[in-house]
Amino acid sequence: MRYPLEANDSGFGGGSKMNPFVKHAYLKWKDGVGSGDLYLGLSGTPTWAVAEGLWGYRAVEKTVLDLNKIGSSADIGVALVGKSYHLMVGNGPGQTPENDNGKKFYGSVKRDISESLMVEGYADFNKRPGDQNQLTLRVLAGLKKEKFRGGLEVFSRTNKETGVAKETGGDVTISGVSAYGALTLSEQWKGFARLDAVSNNDKDTTDLLIIAGLDREVAPNAFLMPNIYVQLPDGPDPNIQARLTFYYKY
Repeated sequence: MRYPLEANDSGFGGGSKMNPFVKHAYLKWKDGVGSGDLYLGLSGTPTWAVAEGLWGYRAVEKTVLDLNKIGSSADIGVALVGKSYHLMVGNGPGQTPENDNGKKFYGSVKRDISESLMVEGYADFNKRPGDQNQLTLRVLAGLKKEKFRGGLEVFSRTNKETGVAKETGGDVTISGVSAYGALTLSEQWKGFARLDAVSNNDKDTTDLLIIAGLDREVAPNAFLMPNIYVQLPDGPDPNIQARLTFYYKY
């Protein structure tokens, strides 16, 4: 079983203190169904689990689906996880209380094309009241070499008859692409970079995100990562930041 707690703050400029919440709370039955592990309770979803491991810099920024709030990292339900698949039926709202009678269906299938190349196909369908259903599709290709790893994600999220689409009769579609990589430069240094482009047909916008930085392990499991973070929204006000990220694995 697993029952960790995590803490969230209210974000930049917020005045409230950090609040703890339950990250996971599940029972795991190893090899419960054939060769797959059965999870009961609040467990991780397959929405960006593979992509987050391939990107490898969650301390710098979330993956593209996580950053754009397309799904949740955990949900209450039943999941079956094997070496090449992750299937789940959950409530839908993630770690927040259930607010309707519908369920959310998740599916991820991963396949190794070669020793260094893999692909993953992912889909979820969220049954919501008033036929305001949500469908997410994503394809990920990942490459892992001795000194390089990288990934390319393409996704589409369709919200049925929400927002402006209620008046027009159409759907709101959020789609995008995320390309990223990390390269070993020397014994002490790695470099990493990422480019996201996300479009919203409801707002008729395309926003860009650019990240580039260096990574040095200054002590066992302790990393310093100077990086440049550039947000280019579909408008006149770019956001450019110079950051120094400290990350410790324990």
